[in-house]
Amino acid sequence: MSVWSVKCLIFFLLGWISLRLRGLRWKDVGLRLDQPFFKLFVIGVVAGIGMEALELFATQPLLTRLLGKGPDLHHLRPLIGNTLLLIIG
Repeated sequence: MSVWSVKCLIFFLLGWISLRLRGLRWKDVGLRLDQPFFKLFVIGVVAGIGMEALELFATQPLLTRLLGKGPDLHHLRPLIGNTLLLIIG
């Protein structure tokens, strides 16, 4: 699990706890499903793929060229050959 995933989960939990302590629901702060769920799901998946493609094909090569070195992936070495750790990660 990446650092960003953990941060998002923590902020989600803090927001949920804050709402519950005040006796509010997500709908009370403007988060509701006005459109069909499948449509929102497809939009989210397409946006996620687009963001990942932008990072992979544009941002990362640009930063590699500007900084003169690629990303440091040595922290991922324990995942090699360890299927369980790969699934958890």
